[in-house]
Amino acid sequence: MFYLQYSTKTYALSNDNKYIYYMNIAYQIYIPSSIFCFKYLSKLEIRNTSFCYIDKEFQFEINNYSSSIIHLAIYDTIINYLSENIVKLNRLKTLELSNINLMSLPNSIRNLSSLNFLSLPYNKLETLPSTIKNLKYLSNINLKRNEKLSSIESLNGLKSLEILDARHCSIQHLLLHLSDLTNLYMTNNYRTDLYGIKTLGYDNNSKKYFYFDYYFIQLIPLNIFYVKNLYWLNLNYNRLDNLPMTIFNINTLSYLYIPHNNFCHGELKSIAYHFKHTNPNLKLFYLNKFQSLKPCST
Repeated sequence: MFYLQYSTKTYALSNDNKYIYYMNIAYQIYIPSSIFCFKYLSKLEIRNTSFCYIDKEFQFEINNYSSSIIHLAIYDTIINYLSENIVKLNRLKTLELSNINLMSLPNSIRNLSSLNFLSLPYNKLETLPSTIKNLKYLSNINLKRNEKLSSIESLNGLKSLEILDARHCSIQHLLLHLSDLTNLYMTNNYRTDLYGIKTLGYDNNSKKYFYFDYYFIQLIPLNIFYVKNLYWLNLNYNRLDNLPMTIFNINTLSYLYIPHNNFCHGELKSIAYHFKHTNPNLKLFYLNKFQSLKPCST
């Protein structure tokens, strides 16, 4: 990914040959037409600047940049839709579209064959095109705060995906068969169980960081034991009243968060006791200083 310090100013950077390779357009009325003259431009960021198209569809002289642009980022600008022509940016590696009122992605996104980072936070997406799984280098996706997004099942089987941030959406189904996944952020969604979790990250030996806090989870499946190198598991604010016995045998688990669930006092004592003997190095977070514990039913 490409990072530069956030700036509210419009400016450009040039290389040793005096060619403009980076441009940040910020807080302008419209995008200046002069940007289409920079044929060596490889990184373009647009912030809070309008496109002068009535239909609010993102389109510009893409042909000018089809062989040069590798990073495109647009923030805080109303667009709604991406033009199908965006696929002409066939060298594009990072695409960031944040808070642009985006409602859908075109099916032709499958042709962005070099894309490895896709960031679409704070938009109005409801689903993703099935063609997105054709992006064989796509390793990092940010879908945070698409509050109408209820299904991302089109990502199932995307072997290259390592990091997925889908916090604060309305997702109801756990993804399946993401063999390289290491970091999964699913805070504040609507899943009630974690069936299929064993199909996540099974081809990647790296530590797994899974966040399922502020969910509606009532049940953890026994096969969580088969998640390879599960290191961090956040189950804070769910509806759990027990844990599967297999979780006590996950010796790679180093951080477990389970406050604000439905565990009774006796069950929590039992959980802490089991982990003390099976995984003594685990950092277990199970109480909150403001939480009152209910007694176990007899």
